[in-house]
Amino acid sequence: VKSKEEDKTVEKTPVVTKPVVTTPKEDYDLISEVISGSVGKYSVFGSVVAVNSQSFVLRDETGSILVYMSSSWSCDLKVGDVISLTGTTSNYGRARQFSSDSTYEVVSNEKINYGLAKELNANLCEQITSLNTIDVEYVKVVGTLQISGNYYNIRIDGTSIMGSISYPIDKDYLKSLNGKNSEVYGYLTGLSGDKYLNICATKISAN
Repeated sequence: VKSKEEDKTVEKTPVVTKPVVTTPKEDYDLISEVISGSVGKYSVFGSVVAVNSQSFVLRDETGSILVYMSSSWSCDLKVGDVISLTGTTSNYGRARQFSSDSTYEVVSNEKINYGLAKELNANLCEQITSLNTIDVEYVKVVGTLQISGNYYNIRIDGTSIMGSISYPIDKDYLKSLNGKNSEVYGYLTGLSGDKYLNICATKISAN
């Protein structure tokens, strides 16, 4: 005679396989083409790799670009979202970006591999400010966090050039690091006032 425990039917949870999304190159522009081409309207396909309260960085296999959505943006994207986007480009801070007229649709989500960040030391910061065109790329900045009003800057030893954390979401956390040596990872998105390297941060911590 079987026991009640032996009679129980074990229900297996079905395994759901996440579909692999392949960039339909025939329908979308590559981000490298958007950056090198004329200012205008483009449609791209890529992964969200950084988000702040007013913008996000989109990356495909050819490059990365900032999408500026403005202070009225609902901030409804997260890192790892794979999206299709259509919008008009403009130049700001010596870098190409998509403007706030951009529309997008989330297709799926994936884990982001950032790879090795380029550390912006004093010499490299000076070199970047001398460029006519700045590439949006994954970087690391180490220095003292200094908060003044709505500005969240990183003072880097050996240079007057500063890192500037653009539109951070968790301002209370940053206040706890004010005046402390800090480490910032994120995407360099341009230059403001010939002195401030704008960064859409992905990770900020005490160093």
